[in-house]
Amino acid sequence: HISALQSDVLELFVTYQHVIHGDANPFLENDDDEKQKQKKNGMDVDDTAQPKDGGTSHTHKDDEEEEEEEEDEPIQMPSYFESKYKSYSDKKRSKIKKTYASFHRFLCESPLPKPPAVDSSSSNGLSNVVNDASSSSTTTTSIHGHNREQKEQQHHGHPTNTNPYQPDSEGYDIDIPYGTYHQQYRINNKYLIAVGVVDILPQCLSSVYAFYNPTLSNHLNLGKYTALREIEWVKRASLKRKDLCYYY
Repeated sequence: HISALQSDVLELFVTYQHVIHGDANPFLENDDDEKQKQKKNGMDVDDTAQPKDGGTSHTHKDDEEEEEEEEDEPIQMPSYFESKYKSYSDKKRSKIKKTYASFHRFLCESPLPKPPAVDSSSSNGLSNVVNDASSSSTTTTSIHGHNREQKEQQHHGHPTNTNPYQPDSEGYDIDIPYGTYHQQYRINNKYLIAVGVVDILPQCLSSVYAFYNPTLSNHLNLGKYTALREIEWVKRASLKRKDLCYYY
């Protein structure tokens, strides 16, 4: 999945989860700095706290070790990420790798089958191309002009992957096959501000998840905007896809 190879997607996801849901942000200050900050603010930080019932302390490190034992196949972070974050401490890089693995399992892996190949001689004129990486793909929406780019763009050294399914005059790619898609919303095709994850199925478009820049969303209502774009996609695509009639 192309989103799994783009560091700005991961960083946006982490920022959203941290601000909206209170998840840890491994890109921020390390644990020691945070403890010092809390002490300066008059907060008690006890590194040796024991359970009140006298039992064995169960730490976050224990949770991480249990998760690693349950994980069958470790998810490797792309080499591009490794080089970008090489100046970080080993501890911080380790946390980023764990966060990347969680992001990948949550939003980049899909149970849907790969989209079928399309015959280039078919009536709709689509090219005979199969997504041989996974059932997931990425489309990019430019906020200025609502121009949906139908190719995974080369962004800050990221891979480029051409998408053969052409959008309509207002950027809606209603001919794409069934599968899981990341709809990236970028300002001027560059600055990522939101990502909507959707499943396109025979009878519906399922809005799986959305994450966005929390600060910009205070002014742009990005959660509502992504939902409205998805609803409009269903309205347009249903004119060609006779079984498509639901959005949820």
